[in-house]
Amino acid sequence: MNKINFDTYTIGIFFVSLAMATMLYALGIDLMIDIPIIFIIMGLWGIYVGFYYFSKNREKYRLGWGIIITIIGVLWILNVYIPEYNLYLLALLFLILGGLIIFLSRI
Repeated sequence: MNKINFDTYTIGIFFVSLAMATMLYALGIDLMIDIPIIFIIMGLWGIYVGFYYFSKNREKYRLGWGIIITIIGVLWILNVYIPEYNLYLLALLFLILGGLIIFLSRI
């Protein structure tokens, strides 16, 4: 049985997300959105890898980090487009982080 090497895939996914962010910039999307796009794509990859390891009963921190990185990317984009709600978004981030810590510590 072949062992999946997620490190190699992660580097590939990073360059794919970098290419997508660059294409969005070329289409006229603000440069401030590039980093959150990379965060979201890499976070979704982290969630995928986390579910893979979680199903094997190993290393649940990968799932947690994937969720955290994705949420930071989404909240960053929301903060760029609606900056008047930045304190609410920060409170939402802390709420999600607290719930995630409680959830992952109970499993």
